[in-house]
Amino acid sequence: MSIESAKAFLERTKNDEDFRKSVGEIATVEERMKNVKSRPSNV
Repeated sequence: MSIESAKAFLERTKNDEDFRKSVGEIATVEERMKNVKSRPSNV
């Protein structure tokens, strides 16, 4: 994940409650990382 992608991800988690909940509901950190990495870079 590039720095720009990481910043976009953090911004989205701050501003998009549904997105934040969907990521937060994933059981393990490993599964969350896999899910986040599989998303388009323009989250």
